[in-house]
Amino acid sequence: MVGVWIGLFIVACSAVGAVNHWLKRAEQQRIADAVYIHKKNLKKGGLIPRVESSIHQLALTELGQENPNLRLPRAQYFNKD
Repeated sequence: MVGVWIGLFIVACSAVGAVNHWLKRAEQQRIADAVYIHKKNLKKGGLIPRVESSIHQLALTELGQENPNLRLPRAQYFNKD
């Protein structure tokens, strides 16, 4: 009987680990998608939606690494509510 409980505990722990991995992966994908969209908006310029400062910094860092001498057009931000 104890062996069954230990087996169920091991299965439950591995399921929790799998769910945590899936959630972390989904969050990383969400951030990568947001950075990609913000990079496109920054290159385009004009009126673009405001994003989190961490996403903005990541987008600027990636743009600087891809094209060190790129001049971005002027952008105006609005709150997307």
